Amino acid sequence: MKFRSDFVTNSSSSSFIVMFDEIPHSVDELKQLLFSEKQLRYGCFSYDEDLFDINTIAEIVFNDIEGQLDNRLTLEKIAEQFGNGATCKEDPEPDYYERSSRNSWASDARYKKEYLKDPNGSATDWNNMDYEKYHKDHDAWRKRRAEALLKENEGKQIFYFHYGDDDGPLGAAMEHGDLFKNLKHIRFSQH
Repeated sequence: MKFRSDFVTNSSSSSFIVMFDEIPHSVDELKQLLFSEKQLRYGCFSYDEDLFDINTIAEIVFNDIEGQLDNRLTLEKIAEQFGNGATCKEDPEPDYYERSSRNSWASDARYKKEYLKDPNGSATDWNNMDYEKYHKDHDAWRKRRAEALLKENEGKQIFYFHYGDDDGPLGAAMEHGDLFKNLKHIRFSQH
């Protein structure tokens, strides 16, 4: 039997599409949007030893916003996000493609009807899947969802963020700590 004796990681990251009423003009303005008036430190959990100064967090997010001002989020970039990770509870994927359970899609009647070359064949046989039709339908769904998001948020300033544990404890806190809880947003988890 072999044992691993060095560091083992199970990193994750999340992308966020966040809607602002207007573009924050300063770190202080953004800090007021992200945090409560009395909050000084920020972390993933209330018992987290890795608590970070909210000024540091607000400065990182502000810099990320400034970096996007000349290259704004497009319909295509938003649609891409709907395919890059499981969306969190705010926005479930189509019922024929449910990521919460590894093979739940394989037993879905709609999936079998629409995406298996032989509906009587095995749903877990990857050679039996009509990938072309599936990807075409899924791409159309992603585009429709992106168009709906833009329509629902017309007049809003929409920005994209990506944080993860690969950036250490600070990145983990920004990914898992519900950073955008005070703003309308969608989180895409790439675990």
